[in-house]
Amino acid sequence: MNEQNNTQPSRPPVHTPPSQSNAIQNLWRDTEPLEASSATLGKIFESLLREPFRILKAADNDHSLAARITLTLIATFVVCAGVFGLVVGTFSMGTQLWAAPVKILAGTAISMLICLPSLYIFSCLSGSRISLATTAVLMAGSSALIGILLIGFAPVFWIFAQSTEAIAIVGVLLLIIWVVCLVFATRLIRNTVASFSQGGSKHIGIWVFIFTLVTLQMSCTLRPIIGTSGDLLTQEKKFFLAHWIEQLTPDLD
Repeated sequence: MNEQNNTQPSRPPVHTPPSQSNAIQNLWRDTEPLEASSATLGKIFESLLREPFRILKAADNDHSLAARITLTLIATFVVCAGVFGLVVGTFSMGTQLWAAPVKILAGTAISMLICLPSLYIFSCLSGSRISLATTAVLMAGSSALIGILLIGFAPVFWIFAQSTEAIAIVGVLLLIIWVVCLVFATRLIRNTVASFSQGGSKHIGIWVFIFTLVTLQMSCTLRPIIGTSGDLLTQEKKFFLAHWIEQLTPDLD
């Protein structure tokens, strides 16, 4: 009798897709940093939207270039957020034409500065090797990205601001715009921290939650940003959720 061939055909190797953390690390490794000669305003603006790792990697490799990039990113945020604040001020006109831009700029900048140390701490807890200087550049990049998104939403907000007098509707629209901006800005932070870390960015989610709360509370502290008031800044201390409920309840009754 012929011996039966019990040899089974070999199975093809199972392809395991790389984890998101490894994919981000590979993207960081393969990205070419932005050269100093190419670090113009237009190139930084374009890289921030398409390839943010280019400017962050350039800043991490060259500290003198990092200062130049940081100033450019901060200037981008100031101009874009200032223009959006002017559009927000057109809802109430008068004092809000200059007060709204100042409050939006001040509120975002203060929130960024307040949360910068905790971002570095949570990055280290995530196993990231990111430096404090690169973390500062990352914060500046995130603020610039927020500003760019705000200027993109400015025409949308202007249409609603000129077609309705309901503060609640305009306030909800402003909140939605801000949340969308935070989603993209914090995603940039998550991805950058993950690129410096072998363990991913699992702890950054806590920081994102804290940062979101800080910005929302800051908007309540600096009120009114929309609408009018006898005082430029309110002296009443209030949690932002309580303030929102008070503003929405009259319009819902």
